[in-house]
Amino acid sequence: MIKKENSTLSKVTKIISTDSNYKDCAALDILTPLRTELLYEPEAFEPLATNLVQFIDPNRGMRNHALIIGSRGSGKTAIVDYLLTELKDNHNFDFERIYLNCRHLDNSYQIMRGILGETKKLPKYDIYGAFMKKLTQIKKKVIIVLDEVDLITDDTIFYSFTRDQDLRHVLLIMITKTPHFWDNLTADVKSSLSKEEFFFDSYDYNGIREILTKRAKIGLKSFDSLILLNIALATQNKAYGDIRVGIRVLDRIFRNPNYPQSQLNKQGRKEVPKKVMKEIEEMTEEEYFRLKEGVIRKLNETHLLILYFMLKTKRSNKAFKEFQKQAFTTVSKSNFLKQVNELRHLDLFYTLHHRHGRSTILDCTETIGEKNVKLVEELIKSKMLLKEDEN
Repeated sequence: MIKKENSTLSKVTKIISTDSNYKDCAALDILTPLRTELLYEPEAFEPLATNLVQFIDPNRGMRNHALIIGSRGSGKTAIVDYLLTELKDNHNFDFERIYLNCRHLDNSYQIMRGILGETKKLPKYDIYGAFMKKLTQIKKKVIIVLDEVDLITDDTIFYSFTRDQDLRHVLLIMITKTPHFWDNLTADVKSSLSKEEFFFDSYDYNGIREILTKRAKIGLKSFDSLILLNIALATQNKAYGDIRVGIRVLDRIFRNPNYPQSQLNKQGRKEVPKKVMKEIEEMTEEEYFRLKEGVIRKLNETHLLILYFMLKTKRSNKAFKEFQKQAFTTVSKSNFLKQVNELRHLDLFYTLHHRHGRSTILDCTETIGEKNVKLVEELIKSKMLLKEDEN
């Protein structure tokens, strides 16, 4: 095939590559797996790595299940993935790794089905037997990562790892946003499931600055270091330290070679123009709420309705009454509160618990921004999810 140098595609490719400030655009992609040159090691990194090596090293075999606690965007899942990949691919440790997100598999039965890859709904006893058989037949170490583990509604699977000696070669890595997960397990499980806790704090200014600087040096041909510091500050203040937001803003600011630059002030010192500082703050807020928008658009109809009523009424008991009155579908109160917890886990609102007689009531404060509140209302209306919308 003869290559056409003057084709439209060739022209577009040439324009983009010429006008781009990218050196390695993967370094500015939040979906790209971590690699060593992009790694920022939080305080929990070395203890977690030690815990994993002590388990998979055939000369040690010491098992303490890992409970990893940290806020969204603090690097928990990314660092676990990096460590397991490095240990397997570059340090020649032979083990099986299994990853499951409990947002989609929220009870022990579903998790066992997920590990088996079973799509049919079989009796619980059959699934448990097949689950035990599969794991006991694996002759090497096994590491099972349960992400968003606090969404699991029972602790049967954890009980299995405390009692069955045939599962001594299996380690659990439990990733959660809240320390309350462990408190909610039964006393039997807590007393028998040996674990070590690893805390991933939200990134502070210095951590954000270091991560963004590493990514800028690898991913960009050039950048303004003073503007980068302002992006780090805005990420801490406007996006609660969510590093995903900082990386996206870094990409948006510097992807074009004609990016804004700091200037000399009257005293001869460099400073970022106020207009640029304002643009960085606005862009940071925009990217933060864009992450929320992506989550909202993926919600199922029941979740969307519950979010709508929680935002509207600000209280779980009032939201449940409105849901029962206006929604076409019905849910029990316990199921309603369970799904409120799932939405809270997605950082779509904060809740404050307080007692009212024998009941627990959740006060709600939105964290998604006015634009996304309107988006929820628009989605509810366009999908005709309320009885009043039918008229």
